[in-house]
Amino acid sequence: VYMDSLQVRSNQCQGHVAKDYSFNGKVVATVVLTATFTYDGSTAKATGAYGSHSVASGWSYSGESTWCSGSTARLTATVSGSGHSIPVSLSLTCSPSGTLS
Repeated sequence: VYMDSLQVRSNQCQGHVAKDYSFNGKVVATVVLTATFTYDGSTAKATGAYGSHSVASGWSYSGESTWCSGSTARLTATVSGSGHSIPVSLSLTCSPSGTLS
């Protein structure tokens, strides 16, 4: 999990989490979820989320969905190739103090 920016004055932060997906020992896709949050010391709220990705030749990425629920941002999608489908799932959560996990 990486903190991209932190605006203490306005209690906003942005971060991202990246995950590699492999098949037969080879990384076939890398997916990144980036999200923004607000927090106030007692609560936190995910306010936006978007995904990015790269895939190996012969593989495809489809069905991406991103959404926010409470203090958590989520992404789901599917990576397909070589007759196989790999489910993708990423999440990023902000604590009331602005810590991402």
